[in-house]
Amino acid sequence: MRLFLCNLILLVSSFLYGQTSFFAVADAEKVRPGNLVEVSFILKNGEGEDFISPDLSNDFYILSGPNRGISTVIQNGQMQREMSFSYTLQPKRSGKLTIRPARIKVRGKTLKSNSLAILVTSDGKQENNNDQDFFIRAELAQNTIYLGQQVRLDYKIYTRKEIQNYSILQESDYGGFYAADIQRMDNMVQTTNIKGKTYYTKVLRSVALYPQQTGNQNISPLVLQVGLLEEDPQRPSSLFFNGDVKYVNVESNVLNVTVKDLPKPVPANFNGGIGNFSVSSVIDKTSASTNETFYLTITILGDGDPKRIKSPNLNLPPFFQLYDTKSEEEERGENEGKKFSQKSFTYVIQPQKEGEFSFQPSFTYFYPITGKYETKSLDPILIKITAGQSNDIPTKEDAGQFVSLTSEDFKSPSIFTKFLWIAGFTIPILGIAFFYVYKYLRQRKKVKSPSEVTTDHLQQAKIFGDQGDFENSFIELSFALRTFLFHRFDIPKENFSTEQIIDKLDQSGLSNQALTQQLRQLLNRFEMVLYAPSMKKDQWKSTWEEVCIWIKQFDKG
Repeated sequence: MRLFLCNLILLVSSFLYGQTSFFAVADAEKVRPGNLVEVSFILKNGEGEDFISPDLSNDFYILSGPNRGISTVIQNGQMQREMSFSYTLQPKRSGKLTIRPARIKVRGKTLKSNSLAILVTSDGKQENNNDQDFFIRAELAQNTIYLGQQVRLDYKIYTRKEIQNYSILQESDYGGFYAADIQRMDNMVQTTNIKGKTYYTKVLRSVALYPQQTGNQNISPLVLQVGLLEEDPQRPSSLFFNGDVKYVNVESNVLNVTVKDLPKPVPANFNGGIGNFSVSSVIDKTSASTNETFYLTITILGDGDPKRIKSPNLNLPPFFQLYDTKSEEEERGENEGKKFSQKSFTYVIQPQKEGEFSFQPSFTYFYPITGKYETKSLDPILIKITAGQSNDIPTKEDAGQFVSLTSEDFKSPSIFTKFLWIAGFTIPILGIAFFYVYKYLRQRKKVKSPSEVTTDHLQQAKIFGDQGDFENSFIELSFALRTFLFHRFDIPKENFSTEQIIDKLDQSGLSNQALTQQLRQLLNRFEMVLYAPSMKKDQWKSTWEEVCIWIKQFDKG
């Protein structure tokens, strides 16, 4: 009885479904280089398992797949069931490319598909004819721009059919551009008329492009897979849909952009910005003493490439020492179809002479609309400086030559101090005269030499560390090392960076690889320690000694 039922089911299934077949199809036999081809392996009227695809990676880039699909329809009173495995491929080379058969098991039997031949040639199938019911365009706001100028690129789809979904198969190659996505809020469906046909249009994606090199630049197509809802007259009685979703590949047009260089001559005070900008500043105090530092932050907001923007011109008065400069970038959203960013520069400044001072920072940029360099000056910054308290710090040697310090210098009196003590007994008149002359010179000397300032910071760092104030200890250590580097290599302080000082060090030929690597580690540690409180406590003493030893070894080298 069971055998009879099984045979009956097989007979009914055979009648309902028809003969089982497994075959391969492609949407084109001839394509152009760079175009796409859709390849599907289809099983009809069977329950398949253990699908084995041929090796496609030798001749094609696999952009999508295998994508599995199942459909069931009734046609002429007979039920048709299809199982498909599809791939979106892009040829790697020209010529005749062969796709070998795939395999699948049906009721324990292995079926093999046919092979396919794809001819890749310059006269192959051309995609995206504007007479189609849908296509995609890449549209630039401008085709001629300046180096570093932002330009918006929109990928817009035009369709007369209902689109169920889409996915990006391949990004455009932006080549000589830096690209950043724009999140547009006005992305509404609109209508337009092309050659007497009405299309629905929508911007699928917007990108801000910043050219990095001059000349004629090409932007390759964006490739999409689009799911179109359409009715098939050959399938009038689908069990699940009023219409089928058909997946097709579509690519945008190629774009050509002309990138011009900035006009010559470029001003000496040019700060790298290309676009439209606003500038603001904040200072943490309007009065300070000569042994205090104050912080100045300048913020630049605009539509230019923030990576090109360099530190503004501070125009500091004499006797102001500039130390660390820290920069931060932040996205600030979109406005009128453009991406806006801000870049902030925070400066640590120490005055070295009392009085009332005024300085006016400025920012010079290139404005593409006028084709001219423009300068925006901030309101003058006023600050009152009073004399700071003098520190009773251990004696230093002659300020004209920097003294490298080690921990032993703070454990016992220096040789020079011992010499003064002995000399005070042997020639008291000379000792008293030297004392008064030295005191007089210290009172008259309002501005310290770079080597004195460096040594002061090293000594103050140890004092803070011994007192448990590890944060200020690291700040003083950073000041000490950077002051030494500023003056040794004559680097503008507002443009100081780790990579710049490493390059200067390598070019000088005064350092070996070990010293260079150690300097990089020290500078990186000063950056990291700001965010690692435990590190400040654990490493302040070893870092203090490393800085002293590094300066001493560099001087010897």
